[in-house]
Amino acid sequence: MEKVLSLFIFLSTTTLFAQQVNYDSLARKIVERNVMVKAGETVYIFSDQNGVSLMEALEKACAARGATVYPKLNPDKFQGTESMNTFLEKELSPADKFVHWLNTTDVCIILTPFDKDPKWLFKDLGHTQSASVDQPSVRDALIKTHARILYINLPTRAFAEGLSLNYNVYEEMSWYAIDAHYDSALATRVNQLKSLLAKAKQIRITSPLGTNLTFSTTGRPVLSYDGQITTEEAAGRALFKKIDKLPAAMLEVSLVENSANGKVVVSQTECDYEAAHQATLIFAGGKLQTLTAQDGGECLKNKFASPQGPQDVVGSISFGFNPLLKPMDTGGGLYWPKAAAGVVTLTLGSNQFAGGNNAIDTPQISFPLTNVTVEIDGKVAFKTP
Repeated sequence: MEKVLSLFIFLSTTTLFAQQVNYDSLARKIVERNVMVKAGETVYIFSDQNGVSLMEALEKACAARGATVYPKLNPDKFQGTESMNTFLEKELSPADKFVHWLNTTDVCIILTPFDKDPKWLFKDLGHTQSASVDQPSVRDALIKTHARILYINLPTRAFAEGLSLNYNVYEEMSWYAIDAHYDSALATRVNQLKSLLAKAKQIRITSPLGTNLTFSTTGRPVLSYDGQITTEEAAGRALFKKIDKLPAAMLEVSLVENSANGKVVVSQTECDYEAAHQATLIFAGGKLQTLTAQDGGECLKNKFASPQGPQDVVGSISFGFNPLLKPMDTGGGLYWPKAAAGVVTLTLGSNQFAGGNNAIDTPQISFPLTNVTVEIDGKVAFKTP
């Protein structure tokens, strides 16, 4: 993830034709470019029902490079947001099987329409786990694993219909964004912001709508999603460096949980597949104090009505750079991909994977911030369109 790829252009012999995908060509690129499969390696491919064609192409591409491949298909026909996490937890249980998997797997590719934190990696480390689970062995295996894990967020008709999106536009945009990779100019912009975030003492976000929020990320790692996991990154101790995503081009950093103070005004967001407008959130000491909205407010409040951990505490902030991803609000739907160029997303709740203290099993609620200016230690570092 820390080594950016060389180009953010499509080759003249593009793999995409309108909404038809050349899965074999795309799979070869992913196997060679993103996870760099080598002869003799062990590769697992997990997919839901929507990713069968790409899964089969990936299996063939990995085998052609001399790898041993294990394809695993999620039988759940209802592909909800937690379906893949649940499937992975079942596939990699009990804990001793999971430890063996971590010790012997070189590459893992996960095909799913939902961009969720990898809770399955922490399945044996919660307070509710059986006392028979050897948690130190699991923690040790998570640190020592060399597995390179790549999430590919696929476009699906069910997801588009749930948000009333124009499926043809959403699908074409998603496949182009998956197939894209960095150019040097974009890499420079990403690395400049990453460097500023890594040294930041105080961050302030403002907008003409009234957003004025200050917080700290001091001591927190900056996660850089460039779509590539090298063997050097996977060999390190940091779990977040072993995982990447497609579409790529995003930075994320967890907030110091008690540091956020001020107001956030969200012009549009999505709540249970419906639009909410002009949501205003007031924070003090990192905790949400009040939430109001022009419409959709009750839906948003219900997200915090039954606490399941610190879901009303600030979690992380992300910055998107992928110029081929765009927010969509056609047909009454709202889709805000975090990696889309210019999108800043404030997430409440779980931030453990990103190096924070809010537990991984805490629900997340995300708010896209538009027309904002981000200042780092008093200097403008990022502006959204």
